[in-house]
Amino acid sequence: MVVGEFRCPAESAEAGALPSDTDPITVPWETGFENGPCDYTQVAGFCYSFPPVTFRLVDQPVHSGQYAAEITVVTGTDGGEQPQGRCARQGGLPVEAYYGAWFLIPKTATNGGLWNLFHFRSDSQRPGLWDVHLTNDTTGALILELYSRFLNSDARFSPPVPIGRWFHVVLYLKRAKDASGAVALYLDQQKVVESTNLVTDDTDWAQWYVGNLASAVDPPECTVYLDDVTIRSTL
Repeated sequence: MVVGEFRCPAESAEAGALPSDTDPITVPWETGFENGPCDYTQVAGFCYSFPPVTFRLVDQPVHSGQYAAEITVVTGTDGGEQPQGRCARQGGLPVEAYYGAWFLIPKTATNGGLWNLFHFRSDSQRPGLWDVHLTNDTTGALILELYSRFLNSDARFSPPVPIGRWFHVVLYLKRAKDASGAVALYLDQQKVVESTNLVTDDTDWAQWYVGNLASAVDPPECTVYLDDVTIRSTL
């Protein structure tokens, strides 16, 4: 079932103004899309998609609660200029936090370009801070790839992600403008990548995007289900 359009309630005068998009992000925070995109918009975040991408709420499959987000991207000549559908929190990121989300990919695909699940964007025109991508290993299985301009070696990889069932992706980020930062990537509670003693965030404000962005996949239409997005102080 596809859920109808959500309209987020306007803030009342008694409730006060919405937070600024540059305010510090309060931890813990979570959304299971039970209020559609409202858990994002009410904290100065946002959700979006560009046609022909479809971004909608569904009541199955879900990881928990009643709803999840279904994001279908079409790549290739019919995919439009920006094949993506995502949600973003923005502001002053916590000094240390675990950024998590549950995903379900109903069928495997071959990635011939960029297929992004997490993206941390800096507050300037410089390249992004951290990314979690999907790519294929030598057997063709989909795996997670951790990439950053701060890593001194090639991107780091995970074991294969499961197809047809929910899996949990968490990125731990200890922000630092000097070589005292740390980052770790978890797949289903298992640490698969860790880097310490490095610059991890040279900004004061950033955006965390989570969702489905793809540039070249085969078959050209790919669907990702998203649920239970969290920012926490513990895993």
